[in-house]
Amino acid sequence: MSPKLAMVDSSDSALRSPHDAHRPVSLRMYAAASKRPMYVLAFLLPLLIVYELGSHRYLVGEVGASMQPISACQMLADFFGWFGVTGLYLPGIALIAVLLTWHVCARHTWRVRPAVVLLMWVESIALALPLLVLSQLIARASAGDAALVGPGLTWAEYTWQQRLFVALGAGLYEELLFRMVTIGAILLIVVDLFRARPWLGNTIAVLFSAVLFAMYHHPHGDGGALDWLALSFYVASGLYLGSVFLLRGFGVVVAVHAVYDAVVLVVLPALTTGR
Repeated sequence: MSPKLAMVDSSDSALRSPHDAHRPVSLRMYAAASKRPMYVLAFLLPLLIVYELGSHRYLVGEVGASMQPISACQMLADFFGWFGVTGLYLPGIALIAVLLTWHVCARHTWRVRPAVVLLMWVESIALALPLLVLSQLIARASAGDAALVGPGLTWAEYTWQQRLFVALGAGLYEELLFRMVTIGAILLIVVDLFRARPWLGNTIAVLFSAVLFAMYHHPHGDGGALDWLALSFYVASGLYLGSVFLLRGFGVVVAVHAVYDAVVLVVLPALTTGR
């Protein structure tokens, strides 16, 4: 067991007690438990199920020829396809498999405290607020959309249900691609392979994933010229989400992204236009 993993285990040892369900959740216990794979899975599984079921009702066949408007999900599916592995729910199944494998290898308890999952939602909503403030400042300066979803989407053509499921899918699969996969791969190369200091590896990984995140969103104006305000927003958002991922884990960063997009795509339009 690595020193880092041992430190996490010692900080929330109360989770291993058979009487832990009756103990209050301390901040130290919550901070450690909320990053564990079983809690991440318990936190994200309802979101994943709702998205996969709802997207096939509201998105497939209603927003153009593409069956999957979340480009990140399609990119992940294409990656598996290179190895001859295909399937309708493959990216979601892969995410569940990774979390379960991680949990088994870490030998954590299977017990999940509902209070921790509830606090993860509270924290995610709170951490989405800085992005909302930043996006409104950018929107006032550029009069453009500031949703953290893939390119090529014309929101006027979408119902609120479709925009909601796009927001959920973006939170799940863009974070899976740009945070878990990209940052994890860079840390594996920079820290584990080349033995760089962890702080340097984290910095390189977050910066690189933020640049990829911005490029993925194609921040260009109507004339095809680079929109520097949009580029700044996507890079800043990528840096913020990358930091949240490293500090608070995959579950929280997915919810931060999904909550932010849901507010921008569903709540704010409903308040301003009634749609």
